[in-house]
Amino acid sequence: EELKSRLPLVFDVTSPRGRQECLMVRQVTDRQSAQEDVGFVMWPSAVVLASWLLDQDEAYLRSKSQILEIGAGCGLTGLVAARMVQKIVSDDGDMNTKEGSDDGTLDTYNSSSSEEGSGDELKQHPQVILSDFNQKVLMNADGNIDLNGLGRVCRTMQLDFYRQDGSSYDSGWIGQSLNQIESEEENAHTTQQQSPVDLILAADVICKPSDSVAASNTIYDALVPGGEAIVVSADAAHRFGVDIFERECHRNGLEVETTNVADMCSGKLFPSAQDDEDPCGIRQTSGFVEGMTLTMFRVKKPVR
Repeated sequence: EELKSRLPLVFDVTSPRGRQECLMVRQVTDRQSAQEDVGFVMWPSAVVLASWLLDQDEAYLRSKSQILEIGAGCGLTGLVAARMVQKIVSDDGDMNTKEGSDDGTLDTYNSSSSEEGSGDELKQHPQVILSDFNQKVLMNADGNIDLNGLGRVCRTMQLDFYRQDGSSYDSGWIGQSLNQIESEEENAHTTQQQSPVDLILAADVICKPSDSVAASNTIYDALVPGGEAIVVSADAAHRFGVDIFERECHRNGLEVETTNVADMCSGKLFPSAQDDEDPCGIRQTSGFVEGMTLTMFRVKKPVR
């Protein structure tokens, strides 16, 4: 049983339209000793958000520069985003091979821009960032990136909701890389301003009322003006504080649209009754309770 607990879960993420991605996700095997350890395991909203994301057309992610999963935990949703981006890179790479040099070698494909005066600009692809504040969770997410071979398009960053104050219109969010965390002690708490992102993904990141305040502040700071956050959460009966999240977003000047997940995609995202099919595999997650409801919040940051 102990050996089994150390093996990664194999998730066949299935979208409502039948798209599938197989991902391996290792959970943290340490015993949870505090609320801060909730990222050790997989939660229902992560499966729902991952399945919904997989259902989106390629153009939805292709148009993004940076995609940030906040409170990533095991990182399932961000890993799905990274797998989708990986396919974009592969498809464009194939095109570059056909249209590139005479010997058929692959043209350079990089997320950075080309040097001035170098001729054709290098193509840019989206970058996915899995973020969490818990160092142990972050190290596990880093391992899940490697486990799925997604290191080219995905990385981890430490982001603490409670370090963001909701006052950054376009200057970004405060965070640090895993390497910085593991550096010398005097630099261990050095954080840097990170560039704002086009898309935020968040699943079951609220456990108490103050989390709603902090998550709203984080979304405001981390999004570019015109950017969007997709947040999925269980109802307030199971995730305390969710009931004030929409209000807190409005307080920050964000626009919010809410939808009951059971009403989306002809009911294929979430089993609303005990005898309903479970194509997304939600019942194998922690914290799933028959009869619970999930809400999707689509949060947009207006352009001034």
